[in-house]
Amino acid sequence: MKLIIRDLDVSQYIQNSGFSESLQKVYDTNNAFTASDGTEINPCLGVRKSYNISLNNVPLNVKNMLRSRSRYGYISCTIGDQEDSFMLEDFSAQVIIQNDTLNLWAVSFTLNAKSIISNESYQYGIYSISCEGVEYKMSENQIVGDITITNNAGGLPTDGICASQLSFSIDLTKYAGIPYISPSAECHVHGFSAPTYYVSSRSVSGNVLNVTATDRTVFLDLPFNYTSLTPDDDGNVATNNVLGAIGSQAGFKNGCEGNAIVEAIPKIPYADLATTCRSIITALAQAACGTWYCDAYDTLRFYGFGNWYNTLSFEPSDRTDIQEGVLYGPITGVLGINDSTDSGESERITSGAVSDALHTIKIQSKYVSQQCCDSVYRRVRDMTLQAFTLERCRLISYFFTIGSTLDFEGAYYTHMVTNATIYLSFSGSYASITGDMPSELEWDFSGALTQAVNQRIVENQKYHGVALSKKDGLTCEGVGSKIQMADGTLRFLYKDPAESSTAAANYVANKKE
Repeated sequence: MKLIIRDLDVSQYIQNSGFSESLQKVYDTNNAFTASDGTEINPCLGVRKSYNISLNNVPLNVKNMLRSRSRYGYISCTIGDQEDSFMLEDFSAQVIIQNDTLNLWAVSFTLNAKSIISNESYQYGIYSISCEGVEYKMSENQIVGDITITNNAGGLPTDGICASQLSFSIDLTKYAGIPYISPSAECHVHGFSAPTYYVSSRSVSGNVLNVTATDRTVFLDLPFNYTSLTPDDDGNVATNNVLGAIGSQAGFKNGCEGNAIVEAIPKIPYADLATTCRSIITALAQAACGTWYCDAYDTLRFYGFGNWYNTLSFEPSDRTDIQEGVLYGPITGVLGINDSTDSGESERITSGAVSDALHTIKIQSKYVSQQCCDSVYRRVRDMTLQAFTLERCRLISYFFTIGSTLDFEGAYYTHMVTNATIYLSFSGSYASITGDMPSELEWDFSGALTQAVNQRIVENQKYHGVALSKKDGLTCEGVGSKIQMADGTLRFLYKDPAESSTAAANYVANKKE
């Protein structure tokens, strides 16, 4: 019997009865769970080969090399006329003879194949990923473990950008060296509807290459080219024109869709466009109360909080019990706060009946207006959300984003998805889904602290020559600008009233006379 273990030929040491083959069933333990109806979900992936090996009269150096290979993880082996990846396990060695001229050992171990012989009753390992012109297939054991896709809003999807990430690992024992995968290389998932991803990190651990990729939102950090846009007489630009230009410049195949934003904020100042694409759409999302995401068709879409684009439905036999948390809502009002007014006073705009954190949407933005608050209120009015956790469900065959809702028998309130992890496994597709709630403490206590501070501020009243202003902060007699922090000391920009308003000199606040 020919037996080569990572270029080490040990065929000559096999005993007459020192080689036996067996088949072991392989289960998808990572995705096993007990369904809500009591069904045990424990998919059998198929079988893998296992070999029990006994070697005799093995020289010391060969024994040491075999022991070393037992610490590698999966290694390439040739058994007979077939080559595959195996784990060398249960290694043991016992000395046979040891003197000045001979040092021979009896060695035994098990070789467990990495390749799985699929169960013929079901099509397993259908997923693959193509990158840099190479397709990495689960069916050929080129991908290690599950392919994962994560969508995490980090709380309620009421601002910012929710970037989807793809993670997968490649078995390096299948290749001569590390496959070439460059930064920002395109990754396409086959067998599952998902966006195009772009490599954002790579690392090697043992015989595995780990790759993480992010959807097209990764390119939103480029500076926005607004030269083709023309402001109106008031110095504003139509928001839909800005979004169209951003979608095109950032390379989204199907552009940018943000109807809910255009309704809430029809125009934005031309002066605000001298920044990155990300900064612009993040500010708009915060004001319009929603989150951007890239859909499976590479479209940059805005999810307006309160709009339901997609509903997920799972039978009790395909999911774990749904664990419900606290309620949020019903939403009775929207509070808009603009701290960027010329007067320095915060502008407060309301729509509906504003009360506490559980019943009010609070928006802080320079783009807050009555039209903006009214538009958001129409979306969120009377909405009640139920926090929940769904640890595992199966038969997910499509890409879904945050803002989707969960439909199941017995649900009374809306269950909105804020975080989702999709697992593309050798045995099929699964998901873990949660619906988070906002932080009550952050909303209530920051508001209470702000009120307490404001109550103690007497506008422009001087204390030993220092005045506190909501607009200018701390100001001092003879000081032309705000206090600045530098290396732990306070520094003032001094202005002599008798001199020109542009004359200045630096003084250290704690300087002794």
